[in-house]
Amino acid sequence: MARRVPHTDATRHHLIPKSYMRRFSSDGRRVYVFDRLSRIVRLDVPHNVAVKREFNTLITTDGSKERWPEARLAEVDGAVVPCLNKIERGEPLTREERWYVSFFVGFAETRGSGFRDSLRARPPGGVATEMGFVGQRFAKALAAVTGVWLDPSTIEGLVREDASHIASGLEDIGGMVEGAFELARHIFWMHWLVGVAPTGSLFVTSDRPLGLLQPKRGFGNDPLEPGVIKVLPVSPTTALFIGNLTGAPCIMGEIVAKDLVRLVNVAVARRCDRYIVGSSETVVRTVASDAKLDQR
Repeated sequence: MARRVPHTDATRHHLIPKSYMRRFSSDGRRVYVFDRLSRIVRLDVPHNVAVKREFNTLITTDGSKERWPEARLAEVDGAVVPCLNKIERGEPLTREERWYVSFFVGFAETRGSGFRDSLRARPPGGVATEMGFVGQRFAKALAAVTGVWLDPSTIEGLVREDASHIASGLEDIGGMVEGAFELARHIFWMHWLVGVAPTGSLFVTSDRPLGLLQPKRGFGNDPLEPGVIKVLPVSPTTALFIGNLTGAPCIMGEIVAKDLVRLVNVAVARRCDRYIVGSSETVVRTVASDAKLDQR
């Protein structure tokens, strides 16, 4: 049976899903946005935030456009919505739902412009030099998800066959997939804690929403660095803290300190590619100031 290739005609590709940004809306429609380039706070709809035209589009050898990577991301985005709702309500996740969240976290880290720029800055000879995503790390991640081990050379052969008609864009999409799969594999097997903000505190998010904390050392830079706590804001009142590897994946919940909420917000803001997103103008301005993004 031929593999189904999803299709979309969408030309405006969001670097973080609109459905995710709407979680940080106070009225269900609009969010407050800090733009670190203009240093201006505005009230806007997610449709206009963190979007680039044809960002995930592939160009074929005959000059036509394929947008199935954007369609695949839309599938990930759709699958995670009920899972994030359950996390916010404090309900347990099934194993499958835990994988949905893990993949969402992985792609939230790799689907934006900052990660793509870092891929293009890799020196020659790196993993992404030729096909972008065929290496031991990708093979291990794929095996963790599917339960089937395929040698990297086998995967590369399949990819070359499917992508032989692609003229440009494959390295960007491949690098995104490789990074997301590897991170998702680690995320799934880590300890999760649902942190609830105390009264008077609110979480924000960004167009690269994974905050990184290095206990007793400040902020982290690499989500795969040992000991780094990864934090995904789920809503203004809830965030998912992802800690150390564990043999028995679990999820717990507790109210966190106000100072920790502030620290998480700074960790998220300092890694944003361009936008901080929140439910109130005050909290967005405060976070931008705390992270020193409002200074020229």
